[in-house]
Amino acid sequence: MLDNPFTPSEIASGADEFFGRQEELRLLERAVRQGSVVIQGGIGIGKSSLLARVILLMEGFGSAHNARSVIAVGNRDVRTGDDAARLILEGFVRVDEQSSKISFKIGSLVEIESGELCRFFKEGRHLAALKRMIEDDYLPRVFSNNEYLLLAIDEADKCPRP
Repeated sequence: MLDNPFTPSEIASGADEFFGRQEELRLLERAVRQGSVVIQGGIGIGKSSLLARVILLMEGFGSAHNARSVIAVGNRDVRTGDDAARLILEGFVRVDEQSSKISFKIGSLVEIESGELCRFFKEGRHLAALKRMIEDDYLPRVFSNNEYLLLAIDEADKCPRP
């Protein structure tokens, strides 16, 4: 009888554990450079390991890319898109509602003033805040032209509404 070397909820990181997914890695690398990506599939097939490898490929030592990543882990408290956006935002920004300033915790040390973004946070409109940060000119102040920001929610299937 063959033993399964994989343990649920552990990332396959060794060469003897993670192999045979070069085509998926190439596809994901191209897709990440073009926009949004979703990795989906059944429980235990290696989605988290594939995500970890893509991040390593995009931001690791010796990588041809220049990326930063924010990984949020889904849980039962994530019930809405705003909850998911809050998880992600907590990974890379700090909000000072008193002075209406937002500080980015990754990339260049940048602090911006935005009453609108702070109001979104105060009102619990985290998805609107995240969307505004990504679509407006805030991120170019933090990242250079050839740098990527990878935002991921791992274990999204653990949320009540994945």
